[in-house]
Amino acid sequence: MDRETVLKYTKRLPFTPFALHLSDGQVLHVQQPELLAFGDGVLGLKSESATAHVVDLDQIVSLQYAFPGRQR
Repeated sequence: MDRETVLKYTKRLPFTPFALHLSDGQVLHVQQPELLAFGDGVLGLKSESATAHVVDLDQIVSLQYAFPGRQR
């Protein structure tokens, strides 16, 4: 996935949390856009539980907006 596609999800107003689906089956939830950072071909994500993930953008297979009332 490219950086611009992920950025499009972060710029939605009002911001809507979304999930990153990775090629290994992991799902990472983005609760706030300021918890994301981009590097050269990678994305850094800090979760609210203080866990940090660094993901190669090529490993993101899809993005999905979170649904209201759904457990995150």
